[in-house]
Amino acid sequence: VGSRVSFGHYEQDGDTENGTEELIWTVAAVDGDKRLLVTEKVIDMQTFSKSRKDTWETSALRTWMNEDFVASAFSAEEMAKIADTAVTMGKNPETGADGGNSTTDKVFALSIGEVLQYFPEQESRLAEATAVAVANGVSVDPNYKTSGYWTRDAGENGQNAAYVYYYGGINYDGAHIRNTDYIGVRPAIWVTK
Repeated sequence: VGSRVSFGHYEQDGDTENGTEELIWTVAAVDGDKRLLVTEKVIDMQTFSKSRKDTWETSALRTWMNEDFVASAFSAEEMAKIADTAVTMGKNPETGADGGNSTTDKVFALSIGEVLQYFPEQESRLAEATAVAVANGVSVDPNYKTSGYWTRDAGENGQNAAYVYYYGGINYDGAHIRNTDYIGVRPAIWVTK
């Protein structure tokens, strides 16, 4: 836990002529022969949803992670190592907003509870953004040099989703799910050895 591993490739430096770059992940948890990996950086900017009200189950973010991102980031051999994960949904611990139905996914955003469990120290939640993420709209705090990223949990209601602030705190009320201005993504996957 806490180590860095390379797994998959994704465009990160904004220079498509030099090909995609290795994806670096933080090992957030170990369960037998499986490892929970979370991208070390905020790798892109994605809106949570294209609707005015939505949950993780039907969100644009979930679709992007499990279709577009998976197709571009992993080889067939790597895909075979990514486990299907039961992604449980619950209520926002501060606002009580219902996160909707649970899902089964290859790639997912962490829940608020998982962020607090795997990254208990506020400082451990900090993440820099890639050049591509910044070019696509993710904002970078000038002092911290870090960026915010989505969780999969509802915020204060079905129109908001909770996220992690650039400084590592949790915004339980969240931002509007159609927000495309400044919040990025840190995908998570469970992989087998």
